[in-house]
Amino acid sequence: MQQQRGISLLEITIIVSILGIIAAVAIPNFSASDPDKLALTTEEIAQAIRFTRNEAIRIQTTTHFELLASSQIIRVYKDTTSSSNSLAYHPVSKKKYDIQLASHPFIAIDNISITMTPAGTGSCNNTKIYFDKLGNTWCNGPANTFLRQTVISASLTQLSQSITVDGFTGRVVVSSLQ
Repeated sequence: MQQQRGISLLEITIIVSILGIIAAVAIPNFSASDPDKLALTTEEIAQAIRFTRNEAIRIQTTTHFELLASSQIIRVYKDTTSSSNSLAYHPVSKKKYDIQLASHPFIAIDNISITMTPAGTGSCNNTKIYFDKLGNTWCNGPANTFLRQTVISASLTQLSQSITVDGFTGRVVVSSLQ
């Protein structure tokens, strides 16, 4: 007579339990923490500003970036009009550059504000940054008020981070988390 050997229910239960423990330790946590969410938010905004400047230089016309702080929306336009037909296309997704930060799964923000410092005596009273074909920044439309600096401040719980846009060079710098 031959003896058949199989796996018992107890052995299968132990193996499945061990594999479950290994999987729980090995698989990273996909939900980002607050500092990561804030860093991703500010980087998304900074990339939109950089793209706007680069696009103005590339196509040799004025483009602009818009930040709607109350509704947490960022938009990039390929000209000076603010119609949906003039929205630029995102270089990766190939969709119109209209990002709603509140509905993004990996980013979060409680408060966002924009402060524009004009060069000279002009004033800035909107949330649009215009880039001319040389990469210079303006507010209130091109050739209206030259910007010395723009600072976008973002906060989440007790964390804050800022984005600074130099008006003369168009350089975009994201500060470290505070």
